[in-house]
Amino acid sequence: MPRQYQRKTARGTFTKDAMVMAVAANLEGRSLRKTASDFGVNYKTLQCYVKLHQKDGNIEKATSGYSMQKKRIFSDEQEQALLDYIIEASSIYYMTPLLAEKCAT
Repeated sequence: MPRQYQRKTARGTFTKDAMVMAVAANLEGRSLRKTASDFGVNYKTLQCYVKLHQKDGNIEKATSGYSMQKKRIFSDEQEQALLDYIIEASSIYYMTPLLAEKCAT
């Protein structure tokens, strides 16, 4: 029976609404650390969101932490074309993962 992961801390868990309210409160003149503790967010994360708000004026689309979209190599169309080619090639002859990787490069 597989184990179920249980998160041990509440670190990094905040709602978008709480962050929007915390940024608004900070921009009204409250201190960064006091605002962060009142809304239950990390003060460094709040600082990043405040900088984003001052730069763009909107934090609704902002993300914090790792985002896979930044690291993409192929577009969706290229990825689908490569997938179709690998499926077709594997039905014609034996396709190993190494050969599939060579097709991608």
